[in-house]
Amino acid sequence: KDAGGKDSRRSEWIGDGLQKVWANNKVVVAQALGKGGKVLVPYVQNGRPYVDVIDQSRMVITAMRGDEITGATLMADIGNVDGKVYYRFADYELVGNVHTIRNRATTDKGGEVELSIIPKWEGILPEIVINGVEHILFGYLKCPQDSREDKQIMGVPIPYGGEETIRDLHDCLNDMRREYRLKKSFVGAD
Repeated sequence: KDAGGKDSRRSEWIGDGLQKVWANNKVVVAQALGKGGKVLVPYVQNGRPYVDVIDQSRMVITAMRGDEITGATLMADIGNVDGKVYYRFADYELVGNVHTIRNRATTDKGGEVELSIIPKWEGILPEIVINGVEHILFGYLKCPQDSREDKQIMGVPIPYGGEETIRDLHDCLNDMRREYRLKKSFVGAD
C-alpha cells in the first residue's frame, strides 16, 4: 500500500503473481496435506511474477532461527542434454537482513557445471543479493500433522502413523470383494 492506503504498483504487481497461486489453492493445500508440505518459490521472468510450487522432498533446510527457516537448498529444476541429466539447485541464505540466492548446476553424479549447459538456464544469474529482507524469500506450506519428533522441521502427510491401519482397511475391503465374488449366484442350464 502507498501512503494514501491504496495499492501501489508494486503491490499490484506482486498480487498478480500470487493470484495464480490462490487460483489453485485447493490443489496446493491438498498436495501439502497428502505429502507433508509444499514450497512456494517466487521468481520473475520477462518482468512478470510467477510462483513455482514444488514438493518439500526437493528442499533441504540448512539453517533455522527458532522455528523460522533462514537457509535452504532447493532442487529448482532438472534438465536433459544429449541423454545426460543435470540438476539446478538454488541455495537460499538469510543473514541479518541480507538475502542471498546462489544458483548452481550439477551433473547427476554431483559434479558442478556451468548453468549455461542447459539453454533455458543461461540467463539465470549465479548469485542474487537482496538487502533489507526480513524473511526467507519462499513460502513453505507445512502439514500440521505431528511427526512425533522433538524438532518439527519438515511436515508429514495427514495419515502419518496410520499406515498399518490403512493397510488393514485395504486388506479388509479386498477380502470383502473376494467373498462377494465367491458367493455370487450362478445358474447353469443346458
